[in-house]
Amino acid sequence: MSQVYSTEPNPTGRLVLETTHGPIDIQLFCKECPTTCRTFLQLCLDGYFTDMIWHRCLDNFLIQTGLTRDETMTGNPVEDMEGYLKRSSAVPAKLALSGDGGLGWDRKKFELNPRIRFNHRGQVAMALPLDDGKNGGNVSSEESAEKALLRYQFFVTLDEAPFLDAKHVIFGTVSG
Repeated sequence: MSQVYSTEPNPTGRLVLETTHGPIDIQLFCKECPTTCRTFLQLCLDGYFTDMIWHRCLDNFLIQTGLTRDETMTGNPVEDMEGYLKRSSAVPAKLALSGDGGLGWDRKKFELNPRIRFNHRGQVAMALPLDDGKNGGNVSSEESAEKALLRYQFFVTLDEAPFLDAKHVIFGTVSG
């Protein structure tokens, strides 16, 4: 019965993402997820998501976009993206020097909010899952490369997905 009532905080930002299938109106939780929202907004303003394909579309689950291995990026796409972000104003200078890829990804633990859950469709979240501390922090180079690619991707849920709660940072919701 508790899911009948909305427990989400009020959105404090708004973005209209233009796609080839029409605009997506996203309400952002800037107060609850300041670093994620700032980075996402700056990437949008810089045109990073322009002409980006929705490369993962799963019926009744999610659609996902972001950095992919394609012809538009030369060399290693992760290194290209790291350089792009260091030149962009999307990342505060103090985070760019932190040595963790410039985005302070450990801050995700602090941007999880128990009031924001995957309890309805249209939740917008970062694709990079939170580390759960398994394997004692031992990560193969293949897993590390995969996580680096996910770092710049986001997804929109097409249905409720409670099994994703506390595994990804939800920073917005689609309105309309």
